Amino acid sequence: MNKQLIMNNRQVEEKFNRYKDTVISLTIWENQPIEVDSVYYCSIRNKELIQEIFKEIDVREIQRIYISEKEYDIHVNKKYLFKLIKGKNVKVFNSMY
Repeated sequence: MNKQLIMNNRQVEEKFNRYKDTVISLTIWENQPIEVDSVYYCSIRNKELIQEIFKEIDVREIQRIYISEKEYDIHVNKKYLFKLIKGKNVKVFNSMY
């Protein structure tokens, strides 16, 4: 069985709330084990859309998060990724490792 790196909820929540009001770049990734050769992701640079997604997001669904003051990389399962962006003007990409 492939193992995925998953952070605990407290770590995720602390990181998510740290800079969420100053973020100008959000990338949402499908969380996959390293052995998988491709993942879906979307990159969002529209601050209003980022804040809209932040209002809708359930922090418990975030499996990994990497942050800086202006950028967030959030990893969620595939189903939740598509749920978050449904109905929004967001392009989805497939990245090969």
